[in-house]
Amino acid sequence: MSPPQPMPGRGRRRPRLTAALVLLAFAAPALLAWLAFQDEAWRPGGSLARGTLVHPARPLPSLTLRELDGNPLNVDELRGRWTLVYITGAACADACRESLYDTRQIRLAVGEDTPRVQRLLLLTDSPAQGTLDETLRDHPDLKVATGGPEALDTLLKPFQLAPGEDVATLQRIYIVDPVGNLMMYYEPDAEPKGILKDLERLLKASQIG
Repeated sequence: MSPPQPMPGRGRRRPRLTAALVLLAFAAPALLAWLAFQDEAWRPGGSLARGTLVHPARPLPSLTLRELDGNPLNVDELRGRWTLVYITGAACADACRESLYDTRQIRLAVGEDTPRVQRLLLLTDSPAQGTLDETLRDHPDLKVATGGPEALDTLLKPFQLAPGEDVATLQRIYIVDPVGNLMMYYEPDAEPKGILKDLERLLKASQIG
């Protein structure tokens, strides 16, 4: 008796299925954290503090920016950790400095989960050399990046939550999950304690990042 023959196409489908399962295994924890957070917000007595969920979450494009020293920074390098993002122009004025201070303290306040959180200052214009030196001296853990007009236009689109928004002027703090999705933001009047509470919930619910 001849051995059974494989069904047509089964061998070709297996690598695709394996790749899909690997991707799902990586993305699912962050998605579940987002869903758990959203579910808690709708329970009686639940709240999102001052944060606003981005629904559906918006994936950041894969492209390369540059750090202040000229080294490349690919957006994909931000994956694997929760990212607090602040966007401004070439100058980091008072509101910018205050937000950087708040995000630094929030990151430190999560205690043992501090390594799971990173911060990104995204500049929509290239600053003059040395302009930010004094500010950045107090933020050694801060990633700072900018880029060319085309790259920045592409990257900023997910952050434009309403038509015509100039995100460089909004002074918002954004949260990007470890898979690279923009999933929450805070207006300038948000209390840092509220942001911390939200972040602690996300870290507790997520098994990645």
